[in-house]
Amino acid sequence: PGLVLVGAAGSGDGCVSLWKGRSAALRREGVHRKAINSLFTCTDATAAFVSGGADGLVVLWNTAIEAVKVLDMALLGNPP
Repeated sequence: PGLVLVGAAGSGDGCVSLWKGRSAALRREGVHRKAINSLFTCTDATAAFVSGGADGLVVLWNTAIEAVKVLDMALLGNPP
């Protein structure tokens, strides 16, 4: 039996929170360096959700808010 979560949120300071009811059940700082401007909930076992930030990072998270994978879009260079 795990934590039943009802929502995820990203903030302007780069923090990620998972919510249970009206309270933040888990919160993680220090992965995104700038505002989080997108979140996508996953339905497979690889990750619980994905966040995208103004820092150019795309992060795959598990339900414990641990970064499973961090992709730095700046390393891809500029499109032609």
